[in-house]
Amino acid sequence: TLSNMGVAYDNMNKSPEALKYLNEALDIAKTRNLPEEYTRISINIAAILSKTDPGKAQAIFKDALKTTKQMGQKSMEIDILGQLVDFYQHTKDYKEAFNALQQQKDLQDSMFSVEKAKDIANLQSVYDLEKSKAKVKELQLSDQQNRQQKNVIIFIAIGIACALVALAFSYRKVSRLNEQLSKREAELQQANTVKDKMFSIIGHDL
Repeated sequence: TLSNMGVAYDNMNKSPEALKYLNEALDIAKTRNLPEEYTRISINIAAILSKTDPGKAQAIFKDALKTTKQMGQKSMEIDILGQLVDFYQHTKDYKEAFNALQQQKDLQDSMFSVEKAKDIANLQSVYDLEKSKAKVKELQLSDQQNRQQKNVIIFIAIGIACALVALAFSYRKVSRLNEQLSKREAELQQANTVKDKMFSIIGHDL
């Protein structure tokens, strides 16, 4: 809130009040060990001092730039370099303005490369994920086909088993009929023998 009040007073061109609130906010950020907030507030203070005390403003900008580099906050570093470009243009130090602008551009390019690499990595991850999903689906389909084939094989095996059982039952039944036929044939043969003997005796007696 103190920082926002400082920015508000700066927008109303009330630098003393702005610096008062910003310095109070800076003390809190330092006491609470909040390096990012400390750096942001320092940048706002430097932007105000650049109109009245360019030397101090430059020192604050450079200190903030050093801190952001240590924290690895590249986005904030780009913002500070942009403000340094404006500061050096205001102080007509065009050489330093060009250097700051070049650093900003190099940093933006490196961040773009990093973001591009992240995008490529994300796309690769998405591609690999989709490829894995397709492979899983293919395996599931193959497994389903294998199950269907197994079911068909089991059904055929059951059918063959039933046919074998029926064949065995039929064979047994035919065997029994054959036995009965053989027995009847033997009985008929015996009856024919008896008949022949009787006719022979009768014929002899006649």
